[in-house]
Amino acid sequence: MTPHIVDGVEVPVPAIFFGQSTLERFGVEIELYAMTVEEAAYMREIIDNMSYINFEQAKIFAEISSEVTTPFFLGTQSAADTARILQNRVQRVLDERG
Repeated sequence: MTPHIVDGVEVPVPAIFFGQSTLERFGVEIELYAMTVEEAAYMREIIDNMSYINFEQAKIFAEISSEVTTPFFLGTQSAADTARILQNRVQRVLDERG
């Protein structure tokens, strides 16, 4: 993917999510953008290093993810803080389950 450069500044590329470039979540419309090359590489690394989890854990992790990422999508929390909180919450669940 080649980033769009406008006046020397990289501009987010609108993404398409099931035919739409916005997503409504909790009454707030969120604009969706394509990942940068770096974000895509990081996501690929995460996926490549995933291991099997059962469906019960997957449901718990999906609930945690939804709860923790909402402030980020609302623009009230940074990506770094969101990632840190998400990692801590998931690790706590994993530690509790042994």
